[in-house]
Amino acid sequence: MAAVLPPIAFFDEVADLLASEPTPEDLFNFHPSEQVTERLDELLEKNRESKLTPQEQFELDEMLRLGRLVNAAVLKARLRLAGKA
Repeated sequence: MAAVLPPIAFFDEVADLLASEPTPEDLFNFHPSEQVTERLDELLEKNRESKLTPQEQFELDEMLRLGRLVNAAVLKARLRLAGKA
């Protein structure tokens, strides 16, 4: 079982990335920490089994929302590099 992380852990990682004024390559190469990835895997498994607590559901929703934000930033960076944005 992965360590229980405060929902803010992934938020902090994304905030640190954005605060570093990342290059497109930095965005392409960003990966959440092993701890965040393990926690996400645990939450997804519990979700598949319909065993999430309300707090865990909130945590999962926030992690997925932040993941979509990072993916959108990566897509926009790729389009900008390709001269389409």
